[in-house]
Amino acid sequence: MLGYLEDIKTILNDITGADFPWLDMDAPLDQVPGLSVDDYTLMLIRLEEKYNIEIDVDELESLHDFGDLCLLIVSKTA
Repeated sequence: MLGYLEDIKTILNDITGADFPWLDMDAPLDQVPGLSVDDYTLMLIRLEEKYNIEIDVDELESLHDFGDLCLLIVSKTA
């Protein structure tokens, strides 16, 4: 699952130009300093494209941290 987290960090870096070395599985999705709603939306779109998955709104509402997001990606790519 760490590979998925590294992909998320890379995508966020591409979007914002910032590094996120502190970002880990326990980091809350809604508390990343400097990320806007548009940044999150673009991150999710890029994850969907990269892994050829679809993440719907109901699934997003159940996610609390980046670990949950990684688990969702794992479940959809398995």
